[in-house]
Amino acid sequence: MIRFVALGLLILSLSQGASAQSCRPQLQIEPPVADRWALEQLAAGEIIRIPFRVGVSSRADDCPFLVTFDFAQTQQVEVHIEPRPFGQALLDLSASDPRRILSGVASPGVPASVELDLVVTPAPRLNARRINIQMTARLYSGTGPPDAVEIERVRQRVVLDIPAKASLNVRSDFGDGRLGSVPAFLELGDLVTGGRSRAFLTLEGNVPVTLRVIATHGVLLHTEFPRYSVPYNVALGSAEGPASTPFEARLAPGETIVLEVSVGELETLVAGDYQDVLQITMMMD
Repeated sequence: MIRFVALGLLILSLSQGASAQSCRPQLQIEPPVADRWALEQLAAGEIIRIPFRVGVSSRADDCPFLVTFDFAQTQQVEVHIEPRPFGQALLDLSASDPRRILSGVASPGVPASVELDLVVTPAPRLNARRINIQMTARLYSGTGPPDAVEIERVRQRVVLDIPAKASLNVRSDFGDGRLGSVPAFLELGDLVTGGRSRAFLTLEGNVPVTLRVIATHGVLLHTEFPRYSVPYNVALGSAEGPASTPFEARLAPGETIVLEVSVGELETLVAGDYQDVLQITMMMD
């Protein structure tokens, strides 16, 4: 009698194992791919949403599942998952856990398909050209976290190639501003005898640039009688010389360089206004 009971327990245990194996969901991920417009928005410092699709299939009827998402990425961005508008809601694991849970039920003829958004928030000063995001999706069998059994892990690498972007933040006694990636003009104000005027140029973006400064005339011309002129000097960083000389300097993202103009004696000149224009151009590789 004792042997018969032991054999019966063994058969029952095997039967339960076969039943559990029949509900084994399978995970498919359509990887997130950012288009050109989204990458340009990210380069401009805006939050972007990259749509992608998650599918779960099963060989058994009414197979409950859970999916969680974890991320590893650079310090340049923050990443999380959100449902697409009017999409299936995601459940929070807990108030202190940043992961989100996708839950559902899959059947052989009715695989579960859910559309999600990968939400990417850039750092205040994004200066990377390529961002690698490692997304890990974990698939569980079960109706909720307490009874969930991990079945599968799918790792997806999301690559964001950020378009080249550069601009100059300008700080001077005559106001603050921004110069874009096309030729622009900077107001340096009025100069008096022995006077100097300075502007601090800070490069923002994700590529180094060559900064070129060229004077239109190379001298200050009288606005009414152009035959009268005043020589002046330009300094760009450590380079200094007559304004008739073009100046160049290499600038990396986040670096600041000082642009300075100076004149000598003006008292013996013909009275009036004298002016010239310095053209500042950023050249990206």
